[in-house]
Amino acid sequence: MVSSIDSRPGLARELLRFCLKVERSQIAWPRALRCALTMAVILLAADYWGQPKIGVPISLGVLFANLCDINEPHRMRLQSMLWAGVWAGIATALAGLVESSGIAHLVLAFCLAGVAGYASLLGPKSSLIGSICLAMFAIYSGAKFGSENALIDGLLVMVGSLIASLRALIGWPLHRFGANRRKLAIAYDQFRDLCFDAKTNWATTGVASAILDATRSVDQSGAAGPTELWLRSLLACLDRSRVVMFAIESQRANHPDTAALDRVLSAVGGVAGAIANSLIHQSRKQRLANQLARLQNACDAFGNAPGAELIVRLRADMQEAVHRMLDPWPIGSAAVCAPIKETLPTVGDRLRQHFKSNDLFVTHGLKLAITFTLASGLSLLQWDHSKSLHAYWIPLTVAWICKPDLGGTISKVGMRMVGSALGVVLAVLALKLIGTDDGIILITALGALLTVAFLWANYTLTVIGITMVVLCLGALTGSPVADEAWVRMWATLLGGLLVVVTSVIRPVRNGTAATGHLNRLCAELRGYADALKRGMRGDELRQIRLTLLQTRTVASATLAAASVEPAGFLERNAIRINVHDARGILHELEAWLSSLAHVDITAACVTADASIWKELEASVTAIERRIENLNRLA
Repeated sequence: MVSSIDSRPGLARELLRFCLKVERSQIAWPRALRCALTMAVILLAADYWGQPKIGVPISLGVLFANLCDINEPHRMRLQSMLWAGVWAGIATALAGLVESSGIAHLVLAFCLAGVAGYASLLGPKSSLIGSICLAMFAIYSGAKFGSENALIDGLLVMVGSLIASLRALIGWPLHRFGANRRKLAIAYDQFRDLCFDAKTNWATTGVASAILDATRSVDQSGAAGPTELWLRSLLACLDRSRVVMFAIESQRANHPDTAALDRVLSAVGGVAGAIANSLIHQSRKQRLANQLARLQNACDAFGNAPGAELIVRLRADMQEAVHRMLDPWPIGSAAVCAPIKETLPTVGDRLRQHFKSNDLFVTHGLKLAITFTLASGLSLLQWDHSKSLHAYWIPLTVAWICKPDLGGTISKVGMRMVGSALGVVLAVLALKLIGTDDGIILITALGALLTVAFLWANYTLTVIGITMVVLCLGALTGSPVADEAWVRMWATLLGGLLVVVTSVIRPVRNGTAATGHLNRLCAELRGYADALKRGMRGDELRQIRLTLLQTRTVASATLAAASVEPAGFLERNAIRINVHDARGILHELEAWLSSLAHVDITAACVTADASIWKELEASVTAIERRIENLNRLA
């Protein structure tokens, strides 16, 4: 047993870090404002005509469709929003069919949850749509939210999603490549954060993940000719700059003038942030010239200090990106497009490929089905009246936080607990202070704003928002929310504990895969060094470096997930990983990656100091022996 892991005094600290961390670049204010305003208009109109219960399911359809409005090409974006409404409407109607039969309710809950869990293999938006379906089933089988006819409410939910989709179409000029520009902006914004705090953030995976996400977006955009070249050149400048940052890190500790280096990196961050801002707001691109001038002054002041060749490379990449931004953009009427090639297997093929008894998503589907059914069964017990009105909150909690891996589930449980508590408190205080229907609608819109804006930026804030929305919609339909809000807290705690129990009985861990990723990283470091030693250059070396960086990103993400994985109930002889020692090994390998990147970028003479290759081999060999001791029986 590894005491540093099992005692885990830092587990609460890791969970708190997950709860509070905000990915600023992922905040979606325009989409959130659009959703909040649309919901407010619908609820005000329904209240004006004396039909508030009709406005509730429509506004829920608007909310869930906007949650699925992800940065994608227009066709895929519209499909996601409409499918969210269709499936949420079907789940709502099914909830009404089993309302009078407890057994039918549980059977349908088991089937729906199993399908939703298995379908999450199709990607984040499929997982989100599945959670939305289970949430609507829980709500409409446990509370009267709307016309009290689930079939009609299901149709109204679909109407709401259609309204949201049509509203989103406004401002979709053809060939503006808004989704791609947004993805690029997120990547540049992540790089900006890295530059402003390189000492802390240089080893994070945010930039790498954002670049990969933006690359996939360009692949699916249909861009061709000068338009594709423009998008990919901005990506290439950023990717090269990221590699230079790795190389700079190898010199930071011994640099004679770290203040001058930090000034250069701060100026680079300013340019990257200006590029990100300009990609979203094209009218602001003229501000790039000032940031570029600041970078040039910082580079001139750096002079010929050690590492000057790296600063020259970083400056050149940022200059190229700025010039690409200042030139006329090949979008809109100047865009060149081609039919989008479907490179992924079909939905049916992907579902069949994973349909195996030991597959992660089959296991997740079964676990979600069991947990959601148990939660639904608890909600059907003969509680007293105050609890029975809100018992649906138990399966609703399960629908949102049960994830395939243990680390993801535990972090979601922590964020759900904190977010629900804060959401209940804020909603009750607001309802006490503002008791009119108009005031409740205003609070509902504010909750929707938080929900949509922070969905991918901070789940805790999203939970605060969705809690406010559901409580306020209940208040609009006559539910005594303020007097019984404590029941929501109790139900959230019960649902969270149920998910934790079912997750740790037979946990699916990411941590055990970390040793394989670290060993692969060692092998690829040797391959990278061998390629440099042989003087390899060009595309072949670029591919080796790209593969190495991707492996490093996967290893880092795996260890981050493992850091919040608690002990399992039935894991007497299970394999666990020493996360503390594994992180130390990863940092050593990243330091070698930084040194090799320096050799790569500066084209250093490999024969001038052959000791680096011997030192690397000895160090990696010793690290591989330490990796063998990372996994221990729990």
